[in-house]
This record gives sequence, C-alpha cells and structure tokens, in this order.
Amino acid sequence: AFAYSENIENIAIPSYVTTVSHGIFTSCTNLKKLQFPNTISFSESLNECNYAEKITVNKDDIIIEWGDDNTYATELYLDKTIDTLDFFYEVYTVIDGFGKITVEEGNENYSSDENGVLYNKDKTTLIRYPENAPADL
Repeated sequence: AFAYSENIENIAIPSYVTTVSHGIFTSCTNLKKLQFPNTISFSESLNECNYAEKITVNKDDIIIEWGDDNTYATELYLDKTIDTLDFFYEVYTVIDGFGKITVEEGNENYSSDENGVLYNKDKTTLIRYPENAPADL
C-alpha cells in the first residue's frame, strides 16, 4: 500500500485497523509523520524506521516523526495519559538508538529524569535506560 511511495509525507492509520504488514513503509523516503492507534500490532512494519526523530505516545495514538537528517531517534515522549507500557516494549524493540525518554509532567505512573531514563512515578524502579544516555546517572 505505502511501500516505495516517494511522494507521501503524512500517513494516519485509522483506529479500526488492527495489524500493519511487514515492510509496508519500506522506501517511503519522504515520510515525515506516521500516526496510528496504540492498539495496533506493528512490530514487523517499523523495521525501516531507525531514523525517526521523535516518537510520541498518548492514550490513543503513536506518532512517529522524521526530520531531514538521518540521525537516530532522539526522543521517545510519553504523555501524561499513559498508564501502561504494553505498547512501549514493542516500539522500543524495533527502533534503536533513543537518546532519551521524556514523560510528561503529571503522569500518575511513570517519570523520567534529565538524562532521559524511564522510572516508575516515585523513581524507585528503573524501567529503561536508553542506549544513548550518559554512562553515569
């Protein structure tokens, strides 16, 4: 459907879609923004997304944004409505190179620090240490 479509810049997958096929975004070289429901099964479809600049997750959607340069993903942003990380592990396993994870102020379950490390709300449990974060906390 979208593979090898060089003129597509934005894609919004509707909420009734439950699965996205492997390689569906292959060679979409001008894609700048992809939005889809966070309930979707997509792990095989994001293999071409290593250079995403920012990934935002809210209670309804996952939004992937690409910049003009080919740098690895710099930020995973979780908004204050996130109360489970079920989708998070799928995103994190297919996209490499996060520099930091940012949790929006007011999230009742999770928090992050200035280094982009993900914790539970009161920071007693370290959940994820980004690959590109500083070596020392």
